[in-house]
Amino acid sequence: MIKEILIVFTFLTRIPLKINFIYGEEDMGKTSRYFPIVGLVIGLAVAAVLYAFSFIDYQLAAILGLLTGVLLTGGLHLDGFIDTADGIFSARTRERILEIMKDSHVGAHGVTAVIVFLLLKFVLYGVIGQNHLNIFWIIPMAFIFSRWMMVFSLLYFPGARKEGLGHIFMTYQRKWDFPLASILTLLPIIIFQKWLTLIPFVLAFFIMWYFCKSIAKILGGLTGDVCGAVAELSEVVFILAYLITEYFFMTMGS
Repeated sequence: MIKEILIVFTFLTRIPLKINFIYGEEDMGKTSRYFPIVGLVIGLAVAAVLYAFSFIDYQLAAILGLLTGVLLTGGLHLDGFIDTADGIFSARTRERILEIMKDSHVGAHGVTAVIVFLLLKFVLYGVIGQNHLNIFWIIPMAFIFSRWMMVFSLLYFPGARKEGLGHIFMTYQRKWDFPLASILTLLPIIIFQKWLTLIPFVLAFFIMWYFCKSIAKILGGLTGDVCGAVAELSEVVFILAYLITEYFFMTMGS
């Protein structure tokens, strides 16, 4: 267990860890059940930065929160988001889209999409930081949910390619990977009895499920880049769903 958790942190983050063992594709492919733990750690770090600097200026806090997330992940998922946007918005054939997504060069579609996306995330972080809206709950849960959605997209959708990181997780998945990842994801809600969080959780899940289904229809499956895009989009969708849910219940109560 400890070995697999260390492996998944080396893959999904840039947190410097000393590992004194050698691991291969099969070892990495068996770590998906621990993705939510990585989300929790990154989410707490982002929340801490957002909270600390929100007392100085909420916009500064939002920028530094964004930067913290990028630095801790090395921009891994953001890169997948950019490549996915480049390919999908090109409106080409399946084969050409996959070629564009594999190309290391960033196109206009990817640049446009990531600018809009980061602006949206900046605004959401700013809203949470300015009003101190459960920073240490919303942000960590958004990251936990996003990594859980990665597990879902990896294990429940076919691969568009027969190679790559995404294919590794699909190949070496185990029966209890997704159930255990789900338990880890829901555990904070159960422990702290934040039952209202289940509403944005379910809403965000169905939105992201539809996203995955739509992309899989275009590509004939998902790729590692798409799973990276799922991680980024899931975080934002969850925060939006949470804020809308909270606003609705506040309005109903007033």
